Amino acid sequence: AAGAARWRERAARGAVDPGVLEGRRGAGARGRAAGKTAGEDVVEAFSRARHGRTKELDKLFQLERVDPAVRDQHGLTLLHIAAQNNQRKAAKLVLKRTDFATDPPRLSLIDAQTSAGHTALHFAFAYGYKELGKYLLSLGADDTVANVHGMTCYEGLDPDEPPRDCLNTPEMRELARSAELRRRVDAMRPGAGAGAGGGLGLASSR
Repeated sequence: AAGAARWRERAARGAVDPGVLEGRRGAGARGRAAGKTAGEDVVEAFSRARHGRTKELDKLFQLERVDPAVRDQHGLTLLHIAAQNNQRKAAKLVLKRTDFATDPPRLSLIDAQTSAGHTALHFAFAYGYKELGKYLLSLGADDTVANVHGMTCYEGLDPDEPPRDCLNTPEMRELARSAELRRRVDAMRPGAGAGAGGGLGLASSR
C-alpha cells in the first residue's frame, strides 16, 4: 500500500526510531534522588504523563533528569502516552518543552511514530479522544501519516481489529476525506514542506 511505503520511507530517513530510551541528550543527574537511576526517572516520567501529573512531570524536565523527547523500547514518547490516556495538559507540556521550545516550532515530536508507525493522533482518535486529536491538529499535527499497515489516524491502528465506532462518525469521515484530498495534492507537489502549526494556546486551562 502507498501508506505503508510512505512509512518505510520515513523510517529510512530517521523519522521512525524505536531505540531504547532514546532522546536523553540533555538529561543529567542534577536533582536526582540518591540511589535513583536514569531509567527509573524515565519510568516515573511515563507514569506522570499517563496520569496527567504535569507539575511533577515538568519538575523532571526542569531538573534535567529526563529529556522531554525520550522514547521507550517500542518508540513510544511521552506525547504518545498522554494521547493514549486523554491527558491534554500533559500533551501540551511535552510539546511546550520539545517542538514549541523553538520559534518557529519544529513540529517533530508531534508526528513522531512508534515502532508500529503510530502517531499521537493515531492513539487519540482510535481511543475516542476526538477533542484531544483536534487539539493536536490545531497545532500542526499531520493527519496523513500512515502506520506500518498503511492506516492513517482516521482508519485505526490495526486492520485485524474490529471497526472502531468512534472513527465512524460523520465528523471523522469528513476529516478523513479532507486529509486524503490534501495527501493527494501534496503527492502532486514533491518537495512541498509541511506548514507550521499555530501557538500552543497555553492560556487555556483545558
